[in-house]
Parts: sequence; structure tokens; C-alpha cells
Amino acid sequence: MKRTLRSVKLLTVIGLSLAAFACDDPGDGGGGGGGGNPSDGPTAQELLELTQTCDPLPGVSKFKTDYNVSSTIQICRLNGAIWWRADADIDCDGGSSAECKNDPDYQSTTSAKDSQGNFVDASKVPFLVVPMAGNGFDPKAYGIKTGWSAYGSAGAMIYNGKIVYGPYADAGPAGIIGELSQAAAAKLGIPTSPISGGVSSGVTYIVFTGNNTYVDPIESASMATSLGKSLANTLLENN
Repeated sequence: MKRTLRSVKLLTVIGLSLAAFACDDPGDGGGGGGGGNPSDGPTAQELLELTQTCDPLPGVSKFKTDYNVSSTIQICRLNGAIWWRADADIDCDGGSSAECKNDPDYQSTTSAKDSQGNFVDASKVPFLVVPMAGNGFDPKAYGIKTGWSAYGSAGAMIYNGKIVYGPYADAGPAGIIGELSQAAAAKLGIPTSPISGGVSSGVTYIVFTGNNTYVDPIESASMATSLGKSLANTLLENN
């Protein structure tokens, strides 16, 4: 979670622990398909070309990148996904690395659990963070879900010409945006320290919407990549 939100974060984690099963929708089932070729996804540039113009989500106001700054980030829509471009703070929640556990804001819990019933390890699993409902935005209204049933909506993170696919595995504070796991940061070449790492801008986050867009099991990087590439191919076809 955002380092500037320590007190907010503690309340958020408590709320998520009580409501974790509400994030799940067992009727949807895990896993999912999508068109395109699952072994050959788009390039970073091809996906970024879809994000040159923002079509704002109706009724959704702008988000902050940190608690004490102005609201400047718009969530935008595509046919089959939402996206935003923001900073990248390092989420170390659930992380087993020494760097994560030395983070003064470290939390042992995440919004999701993996297929073994453990909270998702931010130091090992590349994942992105989606804000909780707020500012007129409700993730579940777009089929964007995570929880304790070991699956989460697939997404893509793009930075400096690199793409990493991963699930939505941790919820961020309402109204705050721009966060990914330590493992995702490492793959993108972003400094991984939860205290001094991250980047101030230039990270594009794409979250696929609707049913059949879930990484299952949530901890599987190979599943996230295969499904993500397939959904990204479909995104190119439909936009």
C-alpha cells in the first residue's frame, strides 16, 4: 500500500479482512479464456497505442497518486479493459523477502489468497493493485474482482518498453492509484525498495474487464502471462 497512508492502510486491511469473501464471486468461477493467440501477445508499443487518448469512465472523478497530492489521474475505458497511467509505489504486503519484512508499513495480509490458502506473496508474485470503491468507481461493476478464492482479474503493467502480466491481488485505498507488487517492479526494472523504490510516473496499468478474465490460480505467473497475452490480443482486435 501507499507509504503515505499508514493509518488509512491499517483500517483498509481490517476492512478487507472482514470483507474478503465479498470480493469473491464463486458464481463466476475462476480461470477464463479470451481470444487471440495465447503464446504471442502484443508489444508494449501496440498496447500503448490504445492508451494515447483517454475515454474517461462515466461518473468517475480523478484519483490521487498519494494521499497528500492533488487528484490528477483519470481511469479510462477501452472495449474490454480499463486503464490508467500513474506512478508506481511498491506493495510489499504478504511478502516473504527481508526487504518487505523490514518495511515499516509491511502487512502480512493481502486482499487475495492463493490456491494453498496463503496470502499472496508480493515479493514473488507479480500483481497490480486496484483501488477499492470510491470516486464513483466500483471495480466489481466492471467484473474486476479478487478475494480468497484464489483468482483475480488479469492485468498488464507497462513501463519503459516492458510488459508484465499479473492478477489483481491487493486492493488499494479508495481514491488512490498507482501501485504494484515488488515482484512486478523487479520484472519491469523499477527500483524494488518499499521505502525508497518505485517511480514517480510513466507506468501504464491495464485491467481486463468482464467474465472469463481471471487468473486461476492467482499465484501462477505462467497462467497470468498466457491469459494476459490472449486477452491483450483480443483487446487489440476490438479497439
